[in-house]
Amino acid sequence: MQFVVRDVARLFQVSEKMIHRWIDPRLVPAYRIITTYDTEQA
Repeated sequence: MQFVVRDVARLFQVSEKMIHRWIDPRLVPAYRIITTYDTEQA
């Protein structure tokens, strides 16, 4: 399943900047596809 940062921010009701903060130190399992991130399903 693929989400863009905007979708994840809406889902968690936080800013897009906060999602980037979670992704940068690998707090959220994600990988970059061109200019978007793809999350891994648990």
